[in-house]
Amino acid sequence: LAIVGLGMAVTPHAQSLLDLAERVEVAWAYSPTEARRRSFAARFPFPVTGDFAAIAGDPTIDVVLVLTPPNTHLSIVRELALAGKHVLVEKPITDNAADAERQIEEASRRQRTLMVDHTFAYTAAVHGIPALLEALHVPKAPMLATAVISNPFGLPERRYLAGAELEMALPVSVLAPGQALNI
Repeated sequence: LAIVGLGMAVTPHAQSLLDLAERVEVAWAYSPTEARRRSFAARFPFPVTGDFAAIAGDPTIDVVLVLTPPNTHLSIVRELALAGKHVLVEKPITDNAADAERQIEEASRRQRTLMVDHTFAYTAAVHGIPALLEALHVPKAPMLATAVISNPFGLPERRYLAGAELEMALPVSVLAPGQALNI
């Protein structure tokens, strides 16, 4: 696996990759910026590079985690798909629908997986919220806004925010317009 982009989104992902060290090997962590490479290398044991072409051309890398700004995703996904890589891209996939479609087409054309990091949606706690709301007789709200702390691999026991480890459990409250339920 390789990481492309060592900016503000990298810490929780890199921490999760450390947790998965027995199952995942990080071959490279890329940034075009020397200062970001140095900062990242001081915090994490993964090799760093400023050579994106080396990542795209490395046949041992199957998957690339893209953590760059959304307006850069199209060109990066295109190049990685051409190189035969599967891509997990940080949300949002892009800043416009046309580029999102192009990314999907690029990956599909080359039979590569393109996944957007919304993996918290796959956890049991999130899947249980509708049943919990129904059991508590909470009226359906026209919109439910949530703040979610997640990591790219959906590890249930740990979450990270700005480098700080947090213990996760079921929500302490569910908010609907005009009310809060402590559960």
